[in-house]
Amino acid sequence: MIYDKALPRIDNIMWLVKLARPFPTTASEIAKIARNWNFSKSTQDFLNIFPEDEVFEDGDDFLTRCETVELLNREARKMPAETVLSQQD
Repeated sequence: MIYDKALPRIDNIMWLVKLARPFPTTASEIAKIARNWNFSKSTQDFLNIFPEDEVFEDGDDFLTRCETVELLNREARKMPAETVLSQQD
């Protein structure tokens, strides 16, 4: 899956790590914090890619998974279109 919307700024993700303490916490809790603190639409949209019940063990876990999404999307954009489409089936 390619995330085709604007990616959030890394400083927004880092700020969410600070606000989401204590960990472990769920994706729905982090999304709720982002809404309550009026984070950008790109940040809130990005957080919706994680299932609501997904648990992040600590801030590093959350950051790593966000970075993984970015890396996977970067690599997917480099692939020929027919390869990406066949992977979605």
